[in-house]
Amino acid sequence: MSLADQIREILRMDIQDYHERKAASQRIDQLLGLQSYTIEQTLAANNSESYTSVSPESSNKSRIKDYKTWIGFSHQDFQTTYHEFKEILETIQLIKGSVVVDFGCAYGRLGIVTKVLFPEIKFLGFEIIPLRAAEAVRVNQLIPGGHVEVRSDNLVSLDFVPPEADLYFIYDFSDKSDLKVLLEKLRQKAQNFNHPIRLVA
Repeated sequence: MSLADQIREILRMDIQDYHERKAASQRIDQLLGLQSYTIEQTLAANNSESYTSVSPESSNKSRIKDYKTWIGFSHQDFQTTYHEFKEILETIQLIKGSVVVDFGCAYGRLGIVTKVLFPEIKFLGFEIIPLRAAEAVRVNQLIPGGHVEVRSDNLVSLDFVPPEADLYFIYDFSDKSDLKVLLEKLRQKAQNFNHPIRLVA
């Protein structure tokens, strides 16, 4: 059985309990050989880089350096489960060729779900931590087909422009002031869209 088929088999299980979903997500991570534990340990040990916010309200430096990037937290705690992503996409029922953007995608779980269950959907993920983004790229390349791209970028930097998409997913990637910056960017961008914005947060 291929890697994609093994992941697909787990995702098709009817799992409602959150703790069981986390366990299923951990199993998928293991199948992918995801190196998230090692990466998070490295980030926690070498957390000297500050990803400075453009929001004047973000004045707590420890929050900018730690909480904002979720460094020091369990990687199973700050990631949405694969089953939740599957439910979101099943509920919204995007058409072929639709684009899904994930702001704060961490290790690209939503990209994996699109690849194995919704290969006709295009996925673009953004992650501020380069090591996480690189690992997301690596594991997504293990599964052939699909349209998945992961980039490392600072979503609240002055030069970041949100791409046009049919669905946006925003995890709590930062503090309230930074989220406001991104939402304002989306509001301005949406004025040029020929369709309403759909946002899952």
